[in-house]
Amino acid sequence: MPSRAVTWITAVMLTVGIVISACGGEDSSSSSPASEAATTTGSPDEQLCEDREALEDSIEALADVDVVAEGTSGVEEAVTNIQDSVRALSSSAAEDFQPEVDATRGALEELETALGDTESAGVTGVVSAIEDVVSSGDALLQSLQDVDCG
Repeated sequence: MPSRAVTWITAVMLTVGIVISACGGEDSSSSSPASEAATTTGSPDEQLCEDREALEDSIEALADVDVVAEGTSGVEEAVTNIQDSVRALSSSAAEDFQPEVDATRGALEELETALGDTESAGVTGVVSAIEDVVSSGDALLQSLQDVDCG
């Protein structure tokens, strides 16, 4: 049993590093058609901006989970917060952003499944699912980065 706990902690710490690196660097040189459409409207959507910020905060909060103190419940709570943020973005985002929103929602569903299946699938499935959440979440945030919130 101790080796399983060590494996879990190691996997989560690896994931935290992935999350931090995904949230850290935004390449402003690339833009998606969705982000170009958002900047051409010129009218900031206050709710969309708030929802984007909430998603960024919830992804960063996942990196702050103290797995030793909180265990898997801390990870699950962070995932729930990310899901809530994605749901809010789904409501406030224009249709142009829906592919990225849907991809992130799908990745979150896969992560929930992996978290519930650690007994048979082990930690590897959780780590892979978290990587997918980070990747799709980063793509969603990238598509929203050019939204004028000023």
